[in-house]
Amino acid sequence: MYLDTIRQRLPGIDAVWLLDADGAVIDILLSSTPLDPQDYSVGVTFTVLDITERKRAEEALQALAQKWQTTFDAINDSISLLDDRSRVVQCNRAMTEL
Repeated sequence: MYLDTIRQRLPGIDAVWLLDADGAVIDILLSSTPLDPQDYSVGVTFTVLDITERKRAEEALQALAQKWQTTFDAINDSISLLDDRSRVVQCNRAMTEL
């Protein structure tokens, strides 16, 4: 049963989390590949990459973007952001209600 579960997930890359010795969450990418795809008993290689800092940075960036959007939409004046060709790339809620 356990071997069937492994076979279904190999080879592959999964984003998972672990607890370190202090109980803190560590986000990792876990990559696994069987040495012999026909015979899993030969062994499997695993590569682990700590992505904790990257995940925290992504979460902080997402929170900041949400704050910015909330503030942008709360402005009562109509505002639109244009690209270098004068195309609207974003506008606030007041602009959409004109």
